[in-house]
Amino acid sequence: MAIFGHKSMKKLADNKAKHQQLPFFSGARLHYALISLLTLVLYINSLKNSLVNIYNPGIKSILAKPLPTDFFDVFTTQPQLGHFICIVIYAFTVAAFYIFLRRCLNNQNAWLPLLSTILFITYPAHTEVVNNIANCTIQLSLLFSLVACRAFLRYVDENNRIQLALGFCMFCMALLLNANCWAFVAIAPLAIYYFRANKSAAITTASGLLALTSAYYIIVAVLVPLTGREMLLTENPLAAEPGIGIHIASAFYWLSHYIRLLILPYPLASFYGYNQLPPTTFANPLAILSLLLHIGLLGYALWGLKKRSILSFATWVYLCGIITYSNLFAPVYGIVGERFLYIGSIGFCIAIAYAIIHLAKLNTLPAMPLKANTVAMGMLALFLIPYSAITISRNTDWKDTLTLLRHDVKVVKNSAKAHGELAMELRRQFKRLPNGNPNRAKLAAEAAEHFERSIRLYPKNNEYRNLLGCIYLFEEHNPSKALPELRLAVANSKNPSVKYLLDLANCYQAKEPRQLDSAEKYFLKVLDTDSLHIQAHYQLAKNSYLKGDTTTAKNINRRFLKLHPDNPLPYRNQGDFYLIEGDTLKAREWYRKEKYYQDRLVTKPKQTDEE
Repeated sequence: MAIFGHKSMKKLADNKAKHQQLPFFSGARLHYALISLLTLVLYINSLKNSLVNIYNPGIKSILAKPLPTDFFDVFTTQPQLGHFICIVIYAFTVAAFYIFLRRCLNNQNAWLPLLSTILFITYPAHTEVVNNIANCTIQLSLLFSLVACRAFLRYVDENNRIQLALGFCMFCMALLLNANCWAFVAIAPLAIYYFRANKSAAITTASGLLALTSAYYIIVAVLVPLTGREMLLTENPLAAEPGIGIHIASAFYWLSHYIRLLILPYPLASFYGYNQLPPTTFANPLAILSLLLHIGLLGYALWGLKKRSILSFATWVYLCGIITYSNLFAPVYGIVGERFLYIGSIGFCIAIAYAIIHLAKLNTLPAMPLKANTVAMGMLALFLIPYSAITISRNTDWKDTLTLLRHDVKVVKNSAKAHGELAMELRRQFKRLPNGNPNRAKLAAEAAEHFERSIRLYPKNNEYRNLLGCIYLFEEHNPSKALPELRLAVANSKNPSVKYLLDLANCYQAKEPRQLDSAEKYFLKVLDTDSLHIQAHYQLAKNSYLKGDTTTAKNINRRFLKLHPDNPLPYRNQGDFYLIEGDTLKAREWYRKEKYYQDRLVTKPKQTDEE
């Protein structure tokens, strides 16, 4: 078989005897210690991070969907525990990768598993999988897949059907955690074919894995309710269903980004989306170049089937790992993502390790001396040093949600959703602060800036436009600046939400000179949709009083009081009316009632004017 390290039986026996005479802490044991230590060194600074969960709709699984709400809350008060668990899972995954490669090569090559695993550990694009606790399902899925592959190889080596059953069980676990591990439906049989030349066992394994995957999707389709939402154009422009030519050209153009990330995974971002990587046609040279490159990779992988070369196997691993996220068959959330390289990067790491070994002419015997090879170490350092530096630095970007989004928006400056998500997080932050707090004003201004940028990139986002108008109205107290944004949010919506209508009405009421008739129009539209809406009743009564129609104002407020006798707002209104009329005694009486009902609501969320 065309794998390096193949020697005569006598020489292999001599090497095995020599290997058994080595000290306990040597060979594979030393490698386990090395890869474990390297994993800890590279990711120990992530234990300082407080970010618990950035949920990715791109994760497809049965078990992953409820985890963000039912599972990750456990780590809200102890995020370090969650990050420690992620590091431990990653350490087990890289160990499983090392063991899998050793089994592939039948322990007859010491360097390839070690160098491949070191490159895999340091690979910077894995930082998203390790640092985002929500992605622990992706890690576990790969871990179980690698354990399954090793079990399949043991099934071939030992003719042990228990190992075959174990492999299928491990693959089922991988599927439950992340359905996109179906790449191993091809990778596992290919490993059997390339490293054991056993076609019948490869076919048996492939058939079983394909049956399990098919059963999984059938069960999901029948038993699991469809809880997802339609993909937004800001998440992937292919969601707008362009022509087939644009679809294919864009997919290959975006695949070129993965090739670039494979070699130089820097700078990194947790989300891309529209319009960071715009759709294109085959008039784009990168789309054509990527098409030719991937045709060449597929051709090389097919050509290598007969020779069963390691580089050919590595090419298959990359192609199988990336095809799910290629956008060729369906739009992918975010267009591209570093986490989507998790499986495909295995092939890249194997290929680089193979190149280093051959160029440096390393001795690949299992009882290799631990003496460093200068050429090999120099070549490895070209990857190891920058990759390690990027990994350690990237971990700090995942400190918390705001730090991550602030960093990433500098990388993906043309992503409408990236700017919008940062603005939304800033909004969540400043709304936790009391009015008058200087930090609230700063965060609100920063949020407005990124809402503005997002809207410039994608003007049709009515939600962001409405929220921008609300910042102008409620935070900057500038109704004139808010009015155009709020009007457009309503005008561009087929069925404007109650919130949009209420915000626009409030803006008309607050603007100088007041546009009270317009305000009344939209308050009434809110009540047409929701006849019990508290804020609409409160503001409509106030609006009539501002118009000088005290009779109508009091009638509206009486109706408000009848509908919501336990709410403090109608009592406040009545108190305001009497106060304006100069009857302070009656005003105080109504304000006391307001205070009474306000105290009763102290444990309930307060509905603000903005809401």
